Amino acid sequence: MLDNRNQVIVRLGGRLGNQMFQYATGRSLAARLNTSVEIEGFAPDSSHKSRIEIIDAFQLQTTLHSVKSKSGLKWRSRIARMGLPVRMRGLPMYVEPHFHYDPRFENIDGGRYLLGGWLSPRYFDGIRRELLEDFSLKHPLSQNATRVKESISEASCAISIHVRRGDYIENARTLARLGICERGYYSDAIDLIQKMYPDSQYYVFSDEPERARKELEGLNNLSFVSNNSQEEDLYLMSSCQHNIIANSTYSWWAAWLNENPEKSVIAPRQWFGPALQSANDTRDLFPENWRLI
Repeated sequence: MLDNRNQVIVRLGGRLGNQMFQYATGRSLAARLNTSVEIEGFAPDSSHKSRIEIIDAFQLQTTLHSVKSKSGLKWRSRIARMGLPVRMRGLPMYVEPHFHYDPRFENIDGGRYLLGGWLSPRYFDGIRRELLEDFSLKHPLSQNATRVKESISEASCAISIHVRRGDYIENARTLARLGICERGYYSDAIDLIQKMYPDSQYYVFSDEPERARKELEGLNNLSFVSNNSQEEDLYLMSSCQHNIIANSTYSWWAAWLNENPEKSVIAPRQWFGPALQSANDTRDLFPENWRLI
C-alpha cells in the first residue's frame, strides 16, 4: 500500500525530453519512499511554451496538477537555494543545486516538492523497467509511423540520427546558450558507426527535415523521416538498433529507451553552446557505455 503522507510532487518545465527527466526523477524518489508522484505544470492546452507535453504522450503512473502561473515559485526556490527551509504545496522544497548529479538526493527520507532539471540517469537508473513501461506510447502508431517502424524492423542494421534545429537556432542568444551539432559531428559519427556496422541504414529525424536534408547532403544511406508526432518519432528512434543523438534531451531519451543490449550510442561531447558549456558540468549526463565525440 502506498504511503501518501510522503507524497512526491515534481514541477515540470521545458519540452518533452526535459519533462521526461523530471518525471523519471520524481518517479524514482516516489518508488523509494513507497508513495505516489504527482506532476505539476502548465496545462497541456495552455499557450505557455513550457506546457505539459508528457501527459498526452505516454502511459504515466501519475496525477496532474495544472497551474496558471509561477506564483510563489521563484522566491521560494531562491530561499531553498540558500539552504533555508521552505515549503511548496505543504511539502519541503528540494531544489537541484547544480547540473551534475547531487548525491544528497539519495538521503531524502520523506515527501518532497522537486524543482530542477535532473539531467542524469543516476537519479533513476534503479527503476529502468518501470520507466520503460511508463514511457510506452499512450496512442497507437499512425499509418505513417507504422510504415517507418516496419522499415526499421526489416533493415539489417537501423541507425537513428537526430538533427535538432528549430528552437535552437531561432535567435542568436538561444544558439549561443544551447548550440547545435554541426555537419562535422554527424559525418564523424557516421564514419564511426560505419566501421562497426558496415551494413547500416540511417534514419534521420529532425524538427526541420528539409534543413536537415540540405545540411547532410552527400552522406550515404540516409532516409529522412517526417510527418509523425514527436512521441512517435521518439519511439521510432528507440526502435533502431543504434543511435546517433543530438545535444537534445529528446534524442537522449530515445537512446536510453532503446532496449537493444548491444546498442552503440554516439553523443556530442559538447552539450551546450559556448555561453553555457563551461558553466555546466556534464560528467553525469551520459551512461558510461555511450561514446562521446
